[in-house]
Amino acid sequence: MIRIEILFDRQSTKNLKSGTLQALQNEIEQRLKPHYPEIWLHMWESPSFRVGSCQPALH
Repeated sequence: MIRIEILFDRQSTKNLKSGTLQALQNEIEQRLKPHYPEIWLHMWESPSFRVGSCQPALH
């Protein structure tokens, strides 16, 4: 399973048309689902955000 979280600060989304973030989420899912059928994608707005990443543990 692939997990993707996308956070936008409220200032950057203030002038977007209604439905833009949903359209972006739909486009990302449409393009990635053929490669990653079990995808978890979440997008939201936040007053602040941080960037991070996870890597699978090597056994």
